[in-house]
Amino acid sequence: METLPLESKKNKVFKIHKENSCYIRKDYEDENRMVKEYKILKIMAENDVNIPTIYKQDKDSIYMEYIEGTLLLDYFIELEKKHENHYDEFIKNVVKAHQDIYSALHKLEKNTILKDMNFRNYLVKGDKIYRIDFEDCEPGKIESDIGKLAAFALTYDPVNTVWKKNFTDRFIHIFSEVLKIPKAQIIIEMNKELKCIKRRRK
Repeated sequence: METLPLESKKNKVFKIHKENSCYIRKDYEDENRMVKEYKILKIMAENDVNIPTIYKQDKDSIYMEYIEGTLLLDYFIELEKKHENHYDEFIKNVVKAHQDIYSALHKLEKNTILKDMNFRNYLVKGDKIYRIDFEDCEPGKIESDIGKLAAFALTYDPVNTVWKKNFTDRFIHIFSEVLKIPKAQIIIEMNKELKCIKRRRK
């Protein structure tokens, strides 16, 4: 058996190879966070949201499917390197993933959002977008989540390029149109997060 640690700021996450299979083990320091995430993952699975298949939970770990996908951040960086300007379908796939997520979350508690909106919390596989972290879900405004994603889109290195600004404009437009959220509300939340990012990166 081969165990490979993966990058994670909040927990210890491992990719485990065993014979001809491969899976992820996520070890939690806080049992309450594990119980919370497992509950949400079950709701996601019951509602056919794109998440890794959950195999089991034990005392302080969750075992789940390893997905051969690309981190959303890496996919996004490659789009810019290629100067790809035909990205509407990709953005629509991201929007569809969030429609499904919020629909399932609101069955748990109305107005629940993801909160932790980092491009590293998603995988891209074909035309599917998988969310892989639900620990920080709590009541809030969807436009807050989307505004944060837009802010990150602008500030990954190299920051505020013309390509990123054009992408983010379309990103906000499509999210606004599909989720019926006024564009101005998303932009307000994006600007809040941009200020937070600036403080964190000083």
